[in-house]
Amino acid sequence: MAPAITAAAVTLVSLGADQILVPGPSSYEEERAAEGIARLPKERRSLVKVVDRHGEILQRVRSYLQPLVAQARKWPESAFVAFAEDFLYQVALGTDFKAGISGHAVGTVRGFIPILDSQSFHGEAKFRLAEIASLICSYEPDLTEHGTCRLDLIPNNEIVSQIWSFIDNPKTSKSCFEATSECCKEFFWQARHSETVQTSNYDRRSC
Repeated sequence: MAPAITAAAVTLVSLGADQILVPGPSSYEEERAAEGIARLPKERRSLVKVVDRHGEILQRVRSYLQPLVAQARKWPESAFVAFAEDFLYQVALGTDFKAGISGHAVGTVRGFIPILDSQSFHGEAKFRLAEIASLICSYEPDLTEHGTCRLDLIPNNEIVSQIWSFIDNPKTSKSCFEATSECCKEFFWQARHSETVQTSNYDRRSC
């Protein structure tokens, strides 16, 4: 992490950043961040700030994902849940601190959407999977790229602004998300279709 902070700082400053936030949810990440800051010229050390030092935000994300973690027993579902943690954590931090995100988290998790088996999940986990998929599909940040560095500027829309409403209160969230990409439309079609098949013996209809 230490060399990466130095390289990222130069690149992000060239993109106009005046503050670089580095998550430090554990002592390990915090120590690595401190090493990276120490490598910067003393005039630039104030550029970097360590956030979420006690891991409170990360823990809230992990608590939300717990039903999915318990049921994701095989690939690709298990990998998706792991990458979803990175995505939700980054969006949560970006939303809280009104900051852009340097990374490829959304592209990674979006690639899993069309190959997920929604029938691997049941109960509350299935609802949370739908919420996460909707957020991923509707997340369309302003993008700035410089070489291998990608900077997402979080869009100011209802979905992202309400991220904490469904992480902290998933059962009372009133947000209705729209799947905007073709892969997500396919995912939700499959989810609805599977529910129709499962309930057909009870003469029920799904819409």
